[in-house]
Amino acid sequence: MFLDVSEDPHVSNTRVVDFRLDDDMPLPGLPLFAEATLRHEGSAPREDLTVEFRVAGPGETEFRKVAETHVAPVEDGHRVRFPIRFLESGPHRLQVNITGDHLPADDNAHLTVHVRAPLRILVVDGDHDPRRGAAFFLRHALSPVDPDGVFASPMLTEVIPPAELGQLRLHDYRAVVLANPPPFSPAETTRLLEFIQAGGGVVFFPGSHSTRDAHRGFLETAGFPAIVHAGRLDLPEEGIGFSTSPLTHPVVAAFDTPDDRPFLADPRIYRALNLQTSDADLDSPQAARAVLRFADGSPALLEQKRGRGLLMVSAFALDREASDLVLRPAFPPLVLRTVQHAAQREVLPGSLRVHEALVMPLRGAELLQSWSVTSPGGQEMPLPVPASAAPGERAVAARFDRTSLAGFYGAGAAEGTAAPRWFAVNPPEEAGRLAALQADGISERFPELPFDWVRFDEDVLRAITARRIGTEIWRPLALLALACLIAEWLLLALWAPREGTI
Repeated sequence: MFLDVSEDPHVSNTRVVDFRLDDDMPLPGLPLFAEATLRHEGSAPREDLTVEFRVAGPGETEFRKVAETHVAPVEDGHRVRFPIRFLESGPHRLQVNITGDHLPADDNAHLTVHVRAPLRILVVDGDHDPRRGAAFFLRHALSPVDPDGVFASPMLTEVIPPAELGQLRLHDYRAVVLANPPPFSPAETTRLLEFIQAGGGVVFFPGSHSTRDAHRGFLETAGFPAIVHAGRLDLPEEGIGFSTSPLTHPVVAAFDTPDDRPFLADPRIYRALNLQTSDADLDSPQAARAVLRFADGSPALLEQKRGRGLLMVSAFALDREASDLVLRPAFPPLVLRTVQHAAQREVLPGSLRVHEALVMPLRGAELLQSWSVTSPGGQEMPLPVPASAAPGERAVAARFDRTSLAGFYGAGAAEGTAAPRWFAVNPPEEAGRLAALQADGISERFPELPFDWVRFDEDVLRAITARRIGTEIWRPLALLALACLIAEWLLLALWAPREGTI
């Protein structure tokens, strides 16, 4: 028997259907927003609701409430935003909770945020112009100076001339930005390729040195034949802007709002390379893909994976003669996110749904350790570690499938003292829907299941009595048990020994 309460005016449910950060590449010191989406179902609106926002930083075992707000009335799809600024790097656990709801199972949402430490970035300056060259604008975009000392620079940027590239240990940096570099020697090409394969990022911005053949050798020798330098684009005299549809890549996703799209469309590009991608390997994980396009559809920024690292090639230069981008508000966030994307080796998911697999990359000495996962309920379970990495890979992906509970799962090594790696798991998006079950839907899914459907306004007791199958025998059994007790008492009174009786 099913009791349908979906149309009961006294029954309603408000649930958290989505919880995310407005920037999926957070850095220390940057002002951000955490956004929760609420969904209310029921014939009567919810007049007042309390929403709490809690955070547990690196090393913290307990959550602390950092914000609370009241929402009235609660509309379907209502979004609640909380400002947040992460002051230190490391894993942060975020939780949003609504109170006073009838169904508490879907009143929470969880999110894990991995805040990266300031990244060491190497900029190779091929312009030799300390005030107008690309490296000048890059340095100020990547490492802005705050005279008040409140804002921490997200990146530690070092600028060198091309001649010093062979003298530095590239693996001390997370990314190398090539700003109008001269043609590379075979030794420099090999070093850059090894850096990318080991997990580094290389970002190439063209300039006066970028002739048709100047860097073709680097792209081909380094194993990036999918990116083809086919000369220069034929652009109109007034220049061309960037396309604002689609903006799905993490580098440009932050611009995908009605207020921010004009900032990306306004810059004018007067000179650009005609970059093309090979169609031979589009399904390959190492195929070249467009991150950003010009308004005419031609690629403005391409990326291609190689090993554990990433190469990003820009069609536009960063000097004031080639475009006015460096003078536009979109320039700092666009360049910052481009370099940050190239510098991040792995990005763990912010949240999963129940029954989705938890996947954690392990490498080096981590493969020799025993790992376990602690569930939200406190149960510790072993994490299976594959025997070895695949050919050509330096890491393996450990997979954990037992995510049936919503909450935070912590993965840690038994032999280590490092902080656990946290993973957030949320209920299915459809959980808590009052109208999720209907009589015809149940009949379709379970055609052989006999059942009765009772509306909320029916007499439930009468419906149960009318649909009862068989006869209840608890009353005769109760009377029989009472009779047995009375009989035992009488026998005890008649036959029990008395004092003075021989």
